[in-house]
Amino acid sequence: MKLRLRMSTLALVAAVALLSACGGQTTTPVPAAGATAAPAAGAPAADATTAPASGDQVTLTYGMWDDNQKPAMQKTIDEFQKLHPNIKVEIQLTPWANYWDKLKTAAAGGEINDVLWMNGPYFPFYASKGLLLDLQPYMDKDKFPIDQYPNTILGLYKYKDHYYAGPRDFDTIALFYNKDLFDAAGVKYPDDSWDWNTMRDAAKKLTKAPDQWGMVVWNSGQEQYMNFLYGNGGAILSDDKTKCMLDQPQSIQAFQFLVDLIYKDKISQLPQAMGDDPTVFFKQGKAAMITTGSWNVGPYSKDLKFKWGIAPLPKSPNTGNRVSVIHGLGNVISAKTKHPDEAWQFVQYMAAQPGQQILADTGTQIPTLTGLAKNWQDAHKDEPTQIFLDATKYSKEYPASVSFAEWNDVLSKGLTQIYNNQTPVEQGLKDICTQMNPILAADK
Repeated sequence: MKLRLRMSTLALVAAVALLSACGGQTTTPVPAAGATAAPAAGAPAADATTAPASGDQVTLTYGMWDDNQKPAMQKTIDEFQKLHPNIKVEIQLTPWANYWDKLKTAAAGGEINDVLWMNGPYFPFYASKGLLLDLQPYMDKDKFPIDQYPNTILGLYKYKDHYYAGPRDFDTIALFYNKDLFDAAGVKYPDDSWDWNTMRDAAKKLTKAPDQWGMVVWNSGQEQYMNFLYGNGGAILSDDKTKCMLDQPQSIQAFQFLVDLIYKDKISQLPQAMGDDPTVFFKQGKAAMITTGSWNVGPYSKDLKFKWGIAPLPKSPNTGNRVSVIHGLGNVISAKTKHPDEAWQFVQYMAAQPGQQILADTGTQIPTLTGLAKNWQDAHKDEPTQIFLDATKYSKEYPASVSFAEWNDVLSKGLTQIYNNQTPVEQGLKDICTQMNPILAADK
């Protein structure tokens, strides 16, 4: 699921102070096990159901942030409740912009949702504060088939060698483009051969400022700059997560290329003029290209009024590599829930065949359970969705650590200055590292 974290970093920074009394461990989480191949069609599925529950009537609250995914989640809940009539599940939808603020406040009061969406970058903090239920004993007892899920996603929610989430979905990044604008300009569609220079040259031909831009260049991590950064051999953190790597030559080179697209090549609207949601420029046909994630295939299929296509991300001309940042949501349970067994039954159902198949068949998200990715593709048979599955072969997981919120706030503020052309790229990245390194050192 998308990680436009620049909009919500302050929320969790404040949570560090508010939740400091919550206790728990503060060691660095176990990193994910690396990129995974796309789930193979036809593989055995996890156990579809558990026996219908019996006992007292209980109500679970389920926290999520994406209204586009609510219909699929309600369908999943309806099917679950048929098997477990004594368990009622109520969705509590909070928009992304307010989700982490609300969670911070609720956690400080000890009353977060019974079950809720969690993403990889924020997970280490909440796990380290003892706010999430350790699911390892439940998985061991019920023989949860962890071998049927990608290690890249499972590892995002592993803390001190224990799993804390039921795997839900995964997403990768690609280049979306407006076929109508390409056709009108006589520019060939992007393909696997494209590198950064090819993309830039095409964007120049597609720019007719101020009404049409070749590309949306924006300060978005998973959706854009991380892919260029990693593809060029750069990084945000060192492998051991103790040092900022943005001041290294490969990182500086990647960010300089992106900033030059705005101010030198002039193929993108200025960041200050795009507002909080730069994707609008693509959706309204005002930009010919945008890098974004697989979660947009469904909404774009329904909402876009022009012909559009999907291509792999362009390769770095310096390394010959392309990298797609991979991420996926997990369903976690509050450590304070009054109904841990019932909450686990719900989480297990969502991760098993029925819940994962609903997610796939509705075209909502790519499921993590091996063998069901094709169902998601079939729901979008008119689009080249194999690109997102192929991207798992050159993917890299989203960087995170216990102090993510704190150092990401530094990163977000520093990059805003760089993207707004207020600070030179090299100096700005060095300043970011100067501030990030003491924060990362405290994670040890």
